[in-house]
Amino acid sequence: MLRKFPRIAFVLLLAFFLSAFVSAQDDQAPQNEPQKIISFLNQTIVWYRQQNELKQLASDPSDVLFLNDNEQVADDVVKQSFDFARNRAQLLNSAVSPAQDQNPGASRFQNLVAAAAKADARLKAAQENVESLRRKLDSATGRNRTNLEAALAEAQSEVDLIQTRRDALKNMTQFVSGTSGLGAGSLQSQIEELARTVPVSVNNDEKPAASTKSQTNKASVQLNASNQKKSEPSGILALITDLLALRRKIETLDQAIESTNALTSSSKAIRAPMITDLRTLMAKGDELANAPESQDPAVLETQKKNIDALTAQFKQNSAAVLPLGKQGILLDIYKRTLGNWRSSIETEHRAELKGLILRLVILGIIIAFIAGVSEVWKKATFRY
Repeated sequence: MLRKFPRIAFVLLLAFFLSAFVSAQDDQAPQNEPQKIISFLNQTIVWYRQQNELKQLASDPSDVLFLNDNEQVADDVVKQSFDFARNRAQLLNSAVSPAQDQNPGASRFQNLVAAAAKADARLKAAQENVESLRRKLDSATGRNRTNLEAALAEAQSEVDLIQTRRDALKNMTQFVSGTSGLGAGSLQSQIEELARTVPVSVNNDEKPAASTKSQTNKASVQLNASNQKKSEPSGILALITDLLALRRKIETLDQAIESTNALTSSSKAIRAPMITDLRTLMAKGDELANAPESQDPAVLETQKKNIDALTAQFKQNSAAVLPLGKQGILLDIYKRTLGNWRSSIETEHRAELKGLILRLVILGIIIAFIAGVSEVWKKATFRY
């Protein structure tokens, strides 16, 4: 029974991963994997921030529908990137040798990271205080204004001091990160630092607040679009203006589709070697499952330990691969929505272009008719 169960489990897992990742590419030997992971996260963040540009397109209720469909998908894509990165960093960290793991520089590095995080929080609070004083100063008069100006000057000086200390800590953190040989420990700190720049990826209790903020922004976009609902342009100049606006929308969506394709390719590329590792683990599992049966308790105990170790490895590797597999599906959905949005705008563009051409033809006919009537009138006047 002990020998049959691992074989069945590995067969099921093999079927699952082959169905989920049939598009995996040829294996590549990972070089400087932490740097690749950070580069992938940076690409994901740049891609995610294109949502701000897409929000500027929401001038019509139909635009809002497409935008809101993709907003949650974009959030999930970012979360899957950071889930992958955290799980992969944990796996790399567990592979660090004991000599590296006991490096006394690790604790110093963690202290620097914590100090830099505190400095970030203090800087943010000080900047918010400055903004609050500036808002109060706008409506202040007399002695109150003088007091606020003095308080603002002092608060700004405090911001400069905190920012200088924060920058010094960050520079030292980056230096230690590059020279202390902390490896995956450094990677984890970089991942969390990047996560703080994208609220939806932060893995803490602030997620509900971030979700509420996202819903507020979505409602704001809906409200703005409903208020800006446009009427059909009728004049030639209005049609030309609208056509130019539609063309800019199409170009922005083309850029978004292109960046989505690039992120999809990067996700597949970083996933490919890990798929190879999983296949290797599954092959080893098959070897263990097909090994000759033994009645020796010592041999059975060794086989059990090997299977347990292989299962643990498989769980760790699959925990990093699964988010990328989910992300691939989400990116396909996101790109399909962008394509539908683009098709909708292109249809509108063609319709308005036909309307413009029709009006220009009618205008040409009217001008030609007026010119003909004028010519006949001139001839008739000359004759008499």
